[in-house]
Order: sequence, then structure tokens, then C-alpha cells
Amino acid sequence: FVCTAVRGLTIRVVAVVRISGQFFAYVAEPAEGGGLVARQRQITLGPTIGSEYIVQAGLKPGDKLITGGIQKIADGAPVQPMPAGPPGDGRGRSGGN
Repeated sequence: FVCTAVRGLTIRVVAVVRISGQFFAYVAEPAEGGGLVARQRQITLGPTIGSEYIVQAGLKPGDKLITGGIQKIADGAPVQPMPAGPPGDGRGRSGGN
């Protein structure tokens, strides 16, 4: 899933982690020496629209969100990109919302 700014940034509810009342998302970023690693980012959320939150802060257009397996992932863990699946399959999607 790639963040877009169609109605403002949105993120699927299932891609958000809540820890001690704060909200986080995982983003795939380049690792030293190649590949990608997961990075945990604190985010500020607005209201929900369907199954997505409006993101008020913490993400930017083009960020590569990790939407699957977030219960098992840790900051700095290596990740492999997967092709975008259809909406609702848990693998994310690219493009607009």
C-alpha cells in the first residue's frame, strides 16, 4: 500500500497498531547494504471513513506501508515487498484510495 493524498492521507484500520494509547504504523524503508527494513512510526489519526483512518501526521505521500503481519513485526526487521493485492486481502494495494 502506498500512501496517497486523494482525500488526505488514509490508512487501513488493520495497518494501525495501538500501544499505550498511541497509534503506530510500519513503513518499509531502505536498509544499509540493500533491501528493506520495517520502521515503526508514531502517527496521529483523525476520524474513520469506512475501514480507513484519516492520517493527520506521521506519514507522507509515497510512504510504503506494511499492512500484513504487523502483529509479528519489529522495528528494524528485514521485510520483503509483496505485489499489491485486491482491496481487503490484507496485502495492501498501491495507487489511489
